[in-house]
Amino acid sequence: MNSLSLKTAIAAILLVALGTVAGWSQEQVKYDYLGEAGLDATIYRGPEVPKYPFLFEGTQYAYTDEFEEGTVLYNGVEYRGVNLNLSASSDELHLKVLKSGIVIELEKRLVEGFTIGERQYLALRGNNVVEGLAPGFYEVLHSGKSLLLKKNVKKIAVRKHEEKGIFRQFESADKYYVVRDGAYGQVLRVGDIVKMFDENKKELKGFIKNNRDRYFGPENREKFFKAVIEAADGKMEE
Repeated sequence: MNSLSLKTAIAAILLVALGTVAGWSQEQVKYDYLGEAGLDATIYRGPEVPKYPFLFEGTQYAYTDEFEEGTVLYNGVEYRGVNLNLSASSDELHLKVLKSGIVIELEKRLVEGFTIGERQYLALRGNNVVEGLAPGFYEVLHSGKSLLLKKNVKKIAVRKHEEKGIFRQFESADKYYVVRDGAYGQVLRVGDIVKMFDENKKELKGFIKNNRDRYFGPENREKFFKAVIEAADGKMEE
């Protein structure tokens, strides 16, 4: 992953070569520095994350305030069993030191990929970029002949409430992208996925029609995206 460019063939090469984000390249030297170096490990040398200077509702993190055990490839070294969370407001990977409770910001340019619980993420920056797609951390929702990526985004909104008055809260503004053959397209609706698979347009439209009721409602939007791109990849393999 260190030298692999995502620009030309991310869909066909990246996850085929790496297996999954959690696996990374078999040529990558793997360590568990935490057992040997403890708190002297390089990963613990980042700055402490400052607290917001105002009260707010919600969370800056992608899903929850709770840190989960994960793995991160950081400056060429794989650290396993660390407690991680992704700030979706600043696109930063945070690490919690369990003994002290201190939260550390990991330097973005040194993070190559990571997992948080069952979720997998790619770091798209430097040599590993998709032309036109903003650098940053992307959650991998589907990987096969193509990718379905999610950009976790949280924005601070100022709201007014009759009882609370003026208050701030974090609101989700997540974005979805399909990456195929080195190109990407933003996904706002399932029809946007079909546009990326023009050769299978008829079959995919039929799939969408037959499954629309099953995935009805905004709470199922992401699941529908995943189902459609899995169907599209299945057609590509026939």
